[in-house]
Amino acid sequence: MSTRLASLLSYFSHPAIIPLLGFALLLHIQPYPLPFVSVLYSMIFIFVGTFLLPALFSILLLYMGVIESVQMEDAESRRWPFLISIVFFLITGFYLQMFPIPIETSRFIVGGALGISFLFVLLPFTKASAHLSGMGGFSAFLLYLGSHYAVDLITILIPTALATGLVGTARLVLKAHTPKELLLGYSTGFGAMYLVLLYL
Repeated sequence: MSTRLASLLSYFSHPAIIPLLGFALLLHIQPYPLPFVSVLYSMIFIFVGTFLLPALFSILLLYMGVIESVQMEDAESRRWPFLISIVFFLITGFYLQMFPIPIETSRFIVGGALGISFLFVLLPFTKASAHLSGMGGFSAFLLYLGSHYAVDLITILIPTALATGLVGTARLVLKAHTPKELLLGYSTGFGAMYLVLLYL
């Protein structure tokens, strides 16, 4: 894999897009008709709360000199962006409970917050992969929905597994992570999501 392709894969698999992908997956699987306005407002709310606001605050931290790069190459530069993301994910997950949409949406966002929290706690010891954490959380959500709604999702599981492998390979090619950091990121994301989905 070329570094150019690896960079593109890393860009388009950024963890911030996972909440919207998860919501789209849930809309595809759940069997109940939902008002278009509710779906539209939910998508906008998720985009603003889990992508736009964390990104804007990260840019602000960059201009303030708190972080050196929005790419967050080192563990130290991830500390504040992770904290900000955790806060906005939790706020978004809390308010989504009030929307007339499946409750799994809120739990998915909270599961993402827990996954980021695990990554934050690990920062003093290792730079676990946020990309693979997002893929792990999405995979756990996929498995849960398949079981909860009793639907066969093999046609989505296989592409998800392949995409996870490609993203992991891209991160290795870019020397952004070690294999151990990739495995740790995936495991924490998967585990955090399943904990929330099963017990929240």
